[in-house]
Amino acid sequence: ESGFDYHNAKDIGFALGSKPDVLAVGAVFGIFGVLIEQLSRQLALPVDPIPVSIVISALVVRAVFGYSIVGKVSDKANGYFDMGPFEREEMREPGEVKGDGGKASEDRLAVEPWLPNMYKWSHVAAIGFFTGLGAGVITYNMISGGHG
Repeated sequence: ESGFDYHNAKDIGFALGSKPDVLAVGAVFGIFGVLIEQLSRQLALPVDPIPVSIVISALVVRAVFGYSIVGKVSDKANGYFDMGPFEREEMREPGEVKGDGGKASEDRLAVEPWLPNMYKWSHVAAIGFFTGLGAGVITYNMISGGHG
């Protein structure tokens, strides 16, 4: 355990390389992703094969491990974008979430943000706006400079 306040899968700074089961699952799905990527290249599909293989692999992983494809809205939330249960620190009900490495689901918040310091809509909108603006400026400069 990393000691992270939320689901350990969100702790990208914690290495799981010392866990053989995690490495085995990663290897199996990594090979699956390479097979999808190679298949899409061989079929000459009009898509970028690497991102397509990542998306398909992610969907298959969710299905294999018993999670819904899009995600399940907590009974305590009023839709996908309601962060009220997080703000009220409401916990999950026993058995609400399957799996999760044998941990009890009631030890987790009913709704968890990816980044707890940036979950408010004003923060998310500002990040999206300025990231999009920066990407647009870079793209414009590349195209106008003959690099695109």
